[in-house]
Amino acid sequence: MPMPRVGQASSKNNGTRREWCPGSLEVLVLPRQARRTETLTGHAARTRANWETNKEDAMRDLNYELKQLCLRNRDGSFSTQYARERILTMIANQLHEMGFHHMQAASLKPKHVEALVERWKAESLSAGTIKNRMAELRWWAEKVAKQNVLARANDFYGIPRRNYVTNVSRSRVLTTGDLEKLTDPWTRMSLKLQAAFGLRREESIKIRPEWADRSAELGHGRESIASVYLGR
Repeated sequence: MPMPRVGQASSKNNGTRREWCPGSLEVLVLPRQARRTETLTGHAARTRANWETNKEDAMRDLNYELKQLCLRNRDGSFSTQYARERILTMIANQLHEMGFHHMQAASLKPKHVEALVERWKAESLSAGTIKNRMAELRWWAEKVAKQNVLARANDFYGIPRRNYVTNVSRSRVLTTGDLEKLTDPWTRMSLKLQAAFGLRREESIKIRPEWADRSAELGHGRESIASVYLGR
């Protein structure tokens, strides 16, 4: 019996004759060219880019660890905690700017403290500002069990003493024209309360008139809060 050709086939479907497409049924598969060199080159480029990114992130590990240190140790009031975290973040940024990279919270050393103090002196900061920052540095050193990194007295770093008494008044008298320049009505009202009753800034912001003004007048011989609010 003769073998049918590959290119032809017969069918009795509806009396029609079907033929296969001419040509061989074999599919020629070309081997895929290996791109080992290009793959390795691209991988190396991506690896280097990732390394550069991780390197930059590692420089900021100190900021992250100090933030976590503040979150785990909530010493003092909310305002004290906020001020401490802000100062420590600023210190971490300054250490990074001065070339102390890849630092961690436990990496604090005397050279870091001395570099910070010299920078603050060069910036002509007041003695009170420097001592406040030194207090936060001591808090940081205490939490990482490295209290001996800092000297016990600020005199060791040549930090002058605070000047508590001054003969120069820092107060300012605001005129009506100065108050009109303020766009926020609540700030304008707080300044009026400071001038009328001698309140401090925080007191003038937090005062509750309906509770404080229980009588016709607040204080002795001073105008009432209502008159200040109404501008009388």
